[in-house]
Amino acid sequence: CRCINIIIACEIQMRRFFIWFTIILGIAIVFLFFIYLFISSLFDTEPIVAKNSYVHIRMGGRISEYHAPDPLQEYLRGTAIDLKKIRQSLKMAAVDDRIKGVILDISYLQTGFAKLHELHQIINDFRKSGKKILAFLEFGLTRDYYLATACDSIYLQPDGMLLLTGLSAGITFYKGLFEKIGIEADFEHIG
Repeated sequence: CRCINIIIACEIQMRRFFIWFTIILGIAIVFLFFIYLFISSLFDTEPIVAKNSYVHIRMGGRISEYHAPDPLQEYLRGTAIDLKKIRQSLKMAAVDDRIKGVILDISYLQTGFAKLHELHQIINDFRKSGKKILAFLEFGLTRDYYLATACDSIYLQPDGMLLLTGLSAGITFYKGLFEKIGIEADFEHIG
């Protein structure tokens, strides 16, 4: 009976040891990871830009107004593009003598036309600097092509296609429908 108690006590001690060992190891790994991030951020240097360089901006998917900076996400996945970063990049490129122009790599934009119009205006403001801005399309849809039309030149890969479905707008009038079902519509008329 005494041997069994000793074995059980040893097992309990081993479990405690492994639990504490795992906790300490986990804390050490997290601590080392944050030390690595801190040290790597101290040695971040400005990129070296050669004379007559082009800025390459990849635009695709949804473009939001602003992404809050997340150092871990930027380290793992790169910087997420947003309207503010595009505006800042083009303003800096317009006044930087080392930059010859900008290449916009546009693919599958899924943002609204109001934001596309604002991007169009930002590109037009950049063009006033006298520098070239080129658009590259792998596969052009209506939104992609609309934004590309603000650039000096549009390039499409040899196997690429343009699918321009066009734009449409419609207005639905409900007054006649309301009269048929017995509802009296009271609309304000302007103009």
